[in-house]
Amino acid sequence: MNKKMSFVLLTNEVILLTLCFVMLPQQVIVQVGFDGSPTNIVSKTMAMAILLVLAAFAFVTLFSSEKSDVKVYLIAGIFIFVTIFTLVINCL
Repeated sequence: MNKKMSFVLLTNEVILLTLCFVMLPQQVIVQVGFDGSPTNIVSKTMAMAILLVLAAFAFVTLFSSEKSDVKVYLIAGIFIFVTIFTLVINCL
C-alpha cells in the first residue's frame, strides 16, 4: 500500500480517537433505532475499547498489505465512518 496514504489514514485515525476520548460523554450511544431513539448505551470506557480494537485491526491491515488493495482502503474507511458516527450521535 502507498506509504503516504497509510500515514494520512493513520494520522486521521489517531486524531479521531483523541477527539472521541475528549468529547464523548460518560454514557455513549452505540446504536440508534429507526425512530432516532438510542437503543444501546455503553460506558465511555467500553466505547473507547471497541474503537481501539477497530483501530488496531485497521492498523494491522494497513501495514501488512504490500500492494494497494481496495479492501484495505475499505477497512480504514469503515473505521473512520464508525468513529465519526459515534462522535456525531453523541455530541449533537
